[in-house]
Amino acid sequence: MSLILRPARADDAPALTDIAHAAKRHWGYPRSWIEAWRPVLTLTPEYLARHRVLVATEGPRVVGFYALEDEVQRWSLGHLWVAPERLRGGVGRFLFADAVRRVRELRPGVLRIESD
Repeated sequence: MSLILRPARADDAPALTDIAHAAKRHWGYPRSWIEAWRPVLTLTPEYLARHRVLVATEGPRVVGFYALEDEVQRWSLGHLWVAPERLRGGVGRFLFADAVRRVRELRPGVLRIESD
């Protein structure tokens, strides 16, 4: 099945939040850390409306997403998450390549990536 990319909708917020939390938990961080990160990992309809958030789907299922935040002087990759059961299947590569392509189309420049 092929991946389809579409803009996030307000009603995607719970599913995107679930993916972000599940993906972070996948790496074995302590529960206390996951709880501390809850606000950062929680996607709201307001966040989705304010930023460019693209969702990758396989059929009806959301399997990953990314968010570009416009910081005027540069872009920031605010989120890039893949559902744990789809890791190592090319979804992350697909999302990252699209994010870079989109930055080049919108306003070429610096793309800041914060990672742990």
